[in-house]
Amino acid sequence: MIKILAVLLLAIAGFYLGYKLYKSNKENDQTVSMYATLTMICALVGGIVLISYLLLKGSPWTGENKVLMRYILLFCLAVSFIYLGGKLIIRGRKGDDRLTQIAGLSWVLVTLLASGYAISYVSKMNEGWTPERQKALMDKCIEQNASYGYDCPCFVEEVMKKYQTNEAYNAAMKGGNEDKFHEAMDTLCPCGVKSYSESEVESIDF
Repeated sequence: MIKILAVLLLAIAGFYLGYKLYKSNKENDQTVSMYATLTMICALVGGIVLISYLLLKGSPWTGENKVLMRYILLFCLAVSFIYLGGKLIIRGRKGDDRLTQIAGLSWVLVTLLASGYAISYVSKMNEGWTPERQKALMDKCIEQNASYGYDCPCFVEEVMKKYQTNEAYNAAMKGGNEDKFHEAMDTLCPCGVKSYSESEVESIDF
C-alpha cells in the first residue's frame, strides 16, 4: 500500500509539473508546449502502469494477470501515441503545414495497426498449456499415482503432445476414452508409484 501511495503521489507531482509548465508558456512556444504535454502524459501513463503492476503482482501472478497487465500497458501507450499524433494533425492544420498533418496521420495509423497486432498476440498468450495448467496437470498426475503410477513429467509431456488445449484433454477423458488413455500411458510413461515433493514439481522445466 505504501508503494502504491508513493507512485500515486509521484504521478500527481509529475502531472502538476507538466501542467504548470504548460500554463507558464505565455509566448506559446511549441517546443515548450510539447515538452509539457509529454511530461503530463508520462506522469499519467507511468502512474497507471505502475499502480496496475503493483496491484496485479500483489495478488497471485497468474497468466490471466500477466495478460491483463499487457492489455493495460498497450492501452496506455496506444492512447498516448494517438493523442500526440492528433496534436500534430491539429498543429499542421492551424499552420497550414501539410507535411505535419501527414506525419500526425501516419503516427495515428501506425499506432492503430501496431496496437491491433499486439492485442491479437496478447489475446493468444493465455491459450493452450500455460504454466498454471501444466502445474495443475502435474498435480493431478501426482494424485493419481496411488492408482496408476506414472512418470509425471513424461505424463504431462505426452498429454501436451496429444491434446492442444486443456479443454480438449478434459473432453477426451469423458466416457470410455479415459481407460484407453491410461492404457496408453502405462506403456509410454511407466515408473511405478512415485511421490514428488513440491520443490521437485516446481523445478521441472517444461
